[in-house]
Amino acid sequence: ACQEAGLDALKGKSVLAVCGIANPLSLVKTLRSIGIAEIDLLSFPDHHAYPPSSIEMIRKRAAKLNVDAIVTTDKDAPKLRHAVDQPILRLTVELELVGSTAKKFAELIGSLIH
Repeated sequence: ACQEAGLDALKGKSVLAVCGIANPLSLVKTLRSIGIAEIDLLSFPDHHAYPPSSIEMIRKRAAKLNVDAIVTTDKDAPKLRHAVDQPILRLTVELELVGSTAKKFAELIGSLIH
């Protein structure tokens, strides 16, 4: 099952980062920025469906490395939530535009749809 956890829960831990996104190194960069000690990346092609062979690969890698957690993206979490026995943490990234940037962005979108 996928779980949500605060970023502090991962600091100093070792994780297996699993993703099927176009730029998997962006996930690693984000995880490093929050202080994760060891990150092992298991990446699949963008929009990966996670067939049984991929699930087995994830299980074996997590067991071999004895990681503290498996971390995945919001996009991949639904595909993995019942796939492995170990809890999977979902990394959620949000973008908030503030101040003049928010206003400029709203104006740009408005100009494109009118």
